[in-house]
Amino acid sequence: MRGALRIVPLILVIMIAMVPLATDNVRAEAYGEFEYTVSDGTVKITKYVGSGGSVTIPSEINGMPVTSIGERVFYYCSKLTSIDIPDSVISIGSRAFYECSYLTNINIPDGITSIGNYAFYGCRSLTSITIPDGVTIIGDYTFSGCSRLTSINIPDSVTSIGYEAFWGCSSLTSIAIPENVTSIGNYAFYYCSSLTSIIIPDGVTSISYRAFSFCSKLTSIDIPDSVISIGDYAFYECSSLTSITIPDGVTSIGIHAFSYCRSLTSITIPDGVTSIGIHAFSYCRSLTSITIPDGVTSIGSRAFYECSSLTSITIPDGVTIISNYAFSYCSSLTNITIGNGVTSIGDYAFFGCSKLTSITIPENVTSIGHSVFSYCDSLTSLYFMGDAPTELGAWGNINPNLEAYYIEGATGFDSTSWGKVKTIAMTFPATPLPVEVPISGKVVDADGNGLKGVKVSLENGTSVTTGDDGSFSIMASQGEHTLTFSGDKIEETTKSVTVDGDFDLSSVTVTLREGGGDNTMLLAAVVGVIAVVIVAAFVFVRMKK
Repeated sequence: MRGALRIVPLILVIMIAMVPLATDNVRAEAYGEFEYTVSDGTVKITKYVGSGGSVTIPSEINGMPVTSIGERVFYYCSKLTSIDIPDSVISIGSRAFYECSYLTNINIPDGITSIGNYAFYGCRSLTSITIPDGVTIIGDYTFSGCSRLTSINIPDSVTSIGYEAFWGCSSLTSIAIPENVTSIGNYAFYYCSSLTSIIIPDGVTSISYRAFSFCSKLTSIDIPDSVISIGDYAFYECSSLTSITIPDGVTSIGIHAFSYCRSLTSITIPDGVTSIGIHAFSYCRSLTSITIPDGVTSIGSRAFYECSSLTSITIPDGVTIISNYAFSYCSSLTNITIGNGVTSIGDYAFFGCSKLTSITIPENVTSIGHSVFSYCDSLTSLYFMGDAPTELGAWGNINPNLEAYYIEGATGFDSTSWGKVKTIAMTFPATPLPVEVPISGKVVDADGNGLKGVKVSLENGTSVTTGDDGSFSIMASQGEHTLTFSGDKIEETTKSVTVDGDFDLSSVTVTLREGGGDNTMLLAAVVGVIAVVIVAAFVFVRMKK
């Protein structure tokens, strides 16, 4: 046993002595400003030890071809300005030119087949580059931070563009992605803020996470029919994007996909889409119209948050939940149709929709969240087509004139939870129309300025007062009515209005006179009378059934 123990140290000594013999073939050698290794008769540059400036890599060292620039060879070589790579080189390792911030010129020979991850990361002075035909993959972070790169040629051989490949290439104005590319990585063109156009080939099936986020000058993009999903934040903050066509094969639109696309005016969502993600179109302040297909079953929270130019929207029957804040601050929204499949309206869903005058609540709705109608300053009527919701959140800051109309016989409308909202049973005449509909208008002076505080009254004693901009909304039943306009120092004026069976009312002009002494001045008040017909349509269909 002791003899065996004596042999162990001897074996260790022999093994240690053999290590240099085993590594002799890969030991780094020096050649001018370079260190290199030899393998199978070819040279790999492993380190640059020079002072920068213009550098030429030799094509041969000791009669052996230089075929590879290894990892980190010029890592953080900030004084490197240009480099000439010989035709013998076939691969550039990862981080080879990492943060070579003054590198302005580089030629990549045609024989190159592999460019490693981070190869040109942070080369902020590089203005153009041509990738040879043999390259198949642009790796992760390859050109990230090349902020002065204005043009790049991607060959047809490339099939994949990696994660953050062109992140922060803020001077890149256009790029053509070759037809063979099937995969574009997350953040691939993130913060390419000068990119105005891009062509995505047919082989791509998905627009990845943040692929084009902050491409603030991108005005349009053609998405091929092969794409089936648009990822989260895909076009986030593409603030110049005015139009986009989403192909029919797309089935999902991700979280924040088009958020802050402030110039987007219209968009058509294809029939195959089943879900619209959280914040999908939030802050699209130029969006005036959008069509949601019947196949959509889910609209995420804040999906249309602060789409302040959106005037109308129809929620299809397949949607069961209107999520929290879904249409908050859609301040131009005057008309919304809620599908019959909706069972729940989330907290703050219509918060700040200041131009909504009435909403019809389908009979399947059992839950209305907190402050759903807060700051809907023009909202005077809710029409319930079924029993009262079993869950009813706090009303919040609502129009004091808000009233809830329900069909006679419906239950739950005598509950104390209705608080300051008056509940009124609806009866139906032979022509199935609600007893009352809102008549909206505006009173202005001769200069077109809104007249605040003018009292608008019906013959039955119902009255409202014009708001800061002179606008008003008052409920009226079918038939002939007399609107009376009165106020301090204003001569009382009346106007006859007919609410006919079609609710087709034209604008009327009212002349008001300012009282007080000998000075009388004509004031013009234009009352735009608008009848809301959506409620009537709902009731008509119900009564027909």
